[in-house]
Amino acid sequence: MHSRALSQLFLNRAAASCPVIPAQVRTAPTKRAASGFVHLWLGLALLAGAVAGCSKSGSNASVLDPAKVPATVAKAFEKAPAETKQEATDFVATFQGTDVAAAFSQLRRLDAQTNLTPQQRVAVAKAMQTTFVKMQTAAQNGDTAAQATMSQYLSSR
Repeated sequence: MHSRALSQLFLNRAAASCPVIPAQVRTAPTKRAASGFVHLWLGLALLAGAVAGCSKSGSNASVLDPAKVPATVAKAFEKAPAETKQEATDFVATFQGTDVAAAFSQLRRLDAQTNLTPQQRVAVAKAMQTTFVKMQTAAQNGDTAAQATMSQYLSSR
């Protein structure tokens, strides 16, 4: 006898002699059970992919290099209406200075505008993350204006 036939014979005898094992267990798996296993494995594979994708992003993965903020914002707002473009230019000038709290406040006003394009929204979001990190550093170094702005921003969220 082949090994498969021997193992099936052994299982059938064991199942027949054990009243606890129901008859459904003694039969071969059905297509329904097999498809359940396929769905289980697909679900686990998707979950593993999602977890692997999430683990690649660090806490500062989307924070823009501070040196790139002026060019990113300028490019995004080059075709904006004059008033909006001026606000973006004012932010860049303040960002390049030392008053990071004022730069963050200007950026929040710019972000509140309803007429921004998707590209402008992305530029503002990246600039805001970078400015916030810069503001955190200033606050940790004792900048009281940065501490107050951070506190106000975090309490308003």
